[in-house]
Amino acid sequence: WYNKAAEQGLVDAQYGLGVMYYYGSFRPIESMYDYDDGIRVDYQQAFYWFHQAAEKGHSDSQYMLGVMYEKGKGIKQDYQQAVYWYRKAAEQGDAGAQNNLGLMYDSGKGAAKNPKKAFEWFKKSAENGNHWGQLNAGKCCLNGYGTKKDKDKAIEYFKLSAKQGNKEAGTELRKLGVKR
Repeated sequence: WYNKAAEQGLVDAQYGLGVMYYYGSFRPIESMYDYDDGIRVDYQQAFYWFHQAAEKGHSDSQYMLGVMYEKGKGIKQDYQQAVYWYRKAAEQGDAGAQNNLGLMYDSGKGAAKNPKKAFEWFKKSAENGNHWGQLNAGKCCLNGYGTKKDKDKAIEYFKLSAKQGNKEAGTELRKLGVKR
């Protein structure tokens, strides 16, 4: 049924098929269904279906294309394409893509290294509730990377991240002598 819906152009079905081919299961998506789809991982098929939905503006598919290009999963690794697709999803408010775009600016992969832009994207991700974005924004504030040094703001970001279970944020708080 997913194939039929995807072939008819339904973007959620295209994304769903992409996820199934990428992971070999539907389980990574929050779902009410609790069964194993039992399909083989096929990155070329995942790429095809993500691309179909991404071209129609589906932000989760755009994010996944960014991941595939960044990691070189089933396609040639291409950091510029990763930045392109992360940006598409990030501009739609996708917090994971915002964090990953910040990482690309931090590393200089696919875009010129730019601490200020890295922090801006980490901050957007953090404001959208992504615990990795919160951790990364906190590190920027703590070290004055792309923004002014602000230990109190760093602690605030670390607490938000740690509250969501990010162990690295908890470690940062302990290093600063802060109790959650």
